[in-house]
Amino acid sequence: MTTASARDRLRWVLFAAAFLFYAAVALLSARTAGVGLSGLAVFFDGHLYLEIAKSFPLPYAPEALHYAGHAPGFPAAIYLGRVALPDGLLDWGRVALVCVFAVAAFSTVVFYDVCREMEIPALGGALLFAVANPQWLSLASTAHAEPLAVLFALLSLRAYLRDELALCALFLSLATLTRFPAILLGLPIAWGFLVERGRRDVRTLLWLGLPIGALLLLHVYLSLRIPGFVSVWDAHSVFWAPKLIPPFSGLVAWAKPGLWRTFLLLLTYGTVFVYLASLAVGLARRDGTMLALWVASILLFHVSLANSAPHLPRLVILAWPAALLLLWRAVALRVRPFALAAGCLCTGAYGVWVSQQMAVGAVALQRDREYIAEEIRLLDVDVSHWLDFERRLRRPPVPARASGD
Repeated sequence: MTTASARDRLRWVLFAAAFLFYAAVALLSARTAGVGLSGLAVFFDGHLYLEIAKSFPLPYAPEALHYAGHAPGFPAAIYLGRVALPDGLLDWGRVALVCVFAVAAFSTVVFYDVCREMEIPALGGALLFAVANPQWLSLASTAHAEPLAVLFALLSLRAYLRDELALCALFLSLATLTRFPAILLGLPIAWGFLVERGRRDVRTLLWLGLPIGALLLLHVYLSLRIPGFVSVWDAHSVFWAPKLIPPFSGLVAWAKPGLWRTFLLLLTYGTVFVYLASLAVGLARRDGTMLALWVASILLFHVSLANSAPHLPRLVILAWPAALLLLWRAVALRVRPFALAAGCLCTGAYGVWVSQQMAVGAVALQRDREYIAEEIRLLDVDVSHWLDFERRLRRPPVPARASGD
């Protein structure tokens, strides 16, 4: 009983420490970028999620065809946070950031639980999860949907480890409705239940099909709600224009001179190297196949579709928990506490710097655009105000950053 209470206290300490850390990174990034904390939530993709959040409880306005490429999970969390908090306490921007801080901190706690389920050092794993990936720090301190998707994916993994099929499928469905590529995680989970555990009954197949059913229901809703809606894929192609390309060709095309692009290439190739290393470790162990499939399904999909190198570390963040579990399990017993602490300090400091650079880059890219200024003015407005997206698409492109900037 005493041990259980101590674990509960440790979970609360982990949550509080991670929450405060992510909030501090956000404050520092906002200050470095020269914007208010609330305004920071508008940059990156934040303004898109805020627009959808303001449309609840009947999400997506009929004139919002191009917003349909963004899943409703994170906007729903923002809306629920806005409803739950007292009126006037926080504006929409701060609510979005608090939601991100909270779900990212909770993800740290769930990762701790997953490590315990896998019988590997849990506290060290949780610390590495919180600070070892610079892109994770950037996402956990800005208004992005990825932390919520990672949380649902981790909850699904924890349910899988406990052989709780219904909960596993439910959390995977929520992850899919938060970041559509999360549906790819159905492959490793299906492998685990059907092949490794030999569960091939009708009930198992029906539960495994739940994420597909959830995505289909969303598709039907959007078709009824938005005139001219064709598919989630078509709506999302407005932003990314995805197309099948030879693996890594989009990354090679980015190999041009300049300090900023060099930094982005190092981050991108570093990410790919870590994930490939985790794949090698997972495939070398008989009990690592499921996690290796987890990493491969996300990594290979995005490497073949990503037309722009800088976005890859963010897009493949759903592979981060599985990759870290594979690598940490392989080296945990050989890492001394002092080396772990030093490594966390180094990676944490680097991640904080990356977060600042990402914020500065996003603000510099978007600051002069009219729709951003309009969205900042509407942070205190509860009624949705859909932006003229067609006019936005016709705006001339922002000049590229100078080489070496």
